[in-house]
Amino acid sequence: MPIASGSSAAVVPDDDLMDTCLGVAAEIVGNSPFGVWMTKEVMWSNLEIGSLRAGIDLENRTQIMASLTEDSKEAMASFLGRRQVKWSHR
Repeated sequence: MPIASGSSAAVVPDDDLMDTCLGVAAEIVGNSPFGVWMTKEVMWSNLEIGSLRAGIDLENRTQIMASLTEDSKEAMASFLGRRQVKWSHR
């Protein structure tokens, strides 16, 4: 049973577990390396953050930083050009 895009959890039969995990890993790898890194950083930071407002502020700053990368511009160009993204890790 594949995990729907955007899902956070799924129950799958034992025999399908490895294929499901590899599918989720492929989805993660298909995203911006900087975006994946920052998502993980913000998730860990939010475990110790003092308030919802502080968590939202941290996420907002991270979104702004991500939007200023070369990879962000490439992602927009690839979307408009209907082609695969070529991540440069910049």
